[in-house]
Amino acid sequence: KFWQKNFTSLQLKHTVRGSHDEAHLLLADCPEIVQKKLQKAFCDPKNTTFCPPLALAEALWEVEPGLHVVRPATYGKEQHYDSLAEIHTDFASGHLHPADLKAALASKIANMTVAFRADRDSAMAL
Repeated sequence: KFWQKNFTSLQLKHTVRGSHDEAHLLLADCPEIVQKKLQKAFCDPKNTTFCPPLALAEALWEVEPGLHVVRPATYGKEQHYDSLAEIHTDFASGHLHPADLKAALASKIANMTVAFRADRDSAMAL
């Protein structure tokens, strides 16, 4: 189980006093909260030097390689990434838009944390 690897939080943006809750992604966050937090995450287009969503993609890659981007046909086609290098290249060129990256990560996290949330909910029911 990936959550047993001490990967419990990731800072998505610089925090100021009082904004800690929105700046960290937590395993206990429901998919809707994860999506909201990722939407607000700092992510300059084409900036691969400092991009918390790219850092998140790298961290998740160690546990579950691959990233599937779903977007409307008007913005390109669906894309499946089999390497981090492809993600970095497409992001740096602008082919992978920040909103598409964030949405793909939110979906991946929701899928990866289903078992965690089930374990947590059953433990809380005891």
